[in-house]
Amino acid sequence: MSMETTLRHSNAALLATLASGSTDQDLAHPRIRRMNAQPVDADRDQIVTLRPRPLLWLRKLLVCGWSGYLLISPWSSAVRLDYCLFSVLFLGTFRTITVSNRQIIWNYRIAFVPFYSSQLGLKDQTSIVTGWEERSGLGEALLLGLWGACVAPLADWLCPWRGGPYRLWVKNTQGNRTLVWRGRVERSFHRNHKLLTQATGLPSQRAPASESQPKWL
Repeated sequence: MSMETTLRHSNAALLATLASGSTDQDLAHPRIRRMNAQPVDADRDQIVTLRPRPLLWLRKLLVCGWSGYLLISPWSSAVRLDYCLFSVLFLGTFRTITVSNRQIIWNYRIAFVPFYSSQLGLKDQTSIVTGWEERSGLGEALLLGLWGACVAPLADWLCPWRGGPYRLWVKNTQGNRTLVWRGRVERSFHRNHKLLTQATGLPSQRAPASESQPKWL
């Protein structure tokens, strides 16, 4: 009986030790500590890229595919070299606009090489201004569906510097506006307006039609 009692007491003590040890280990788990230490507003400083995105991998893939076709083409070496350089210059020249709650950054590349970068702090910016030009004509009426579905999105992706009727600005405390984005697609306009509003936290207002358009950055 004494041996059985001793075994019971030792088993109870061992179970208590294991239970207390596992509890302490769970409380000290690094993953739990990281979750508890995560700040509440960690997602406020989000960085977004305005549309259309440059899709660098797709541009390089198109250049490689075109270059591979030129290798087996019957054209002369000079013509193939010219077409290859033109594809690198055409597809490798684009602009990327990134926005956060602190600043807006414009990055420009020429032939896939970073060429120019500009940034604007949002400390003295008070609002986002939206605007678009009303256009009508026979050409727009005939190509309305094709333009909105194919031509305009492709033109905005390939040649974003050409601009368009849809515009987004930010306005500072002095009333001066800086053009953030300009494009041809209404869908991209609404999407960028939402991204810009959420990332910066600034209120939005409509630009009066009588005001002159500001200069490009």
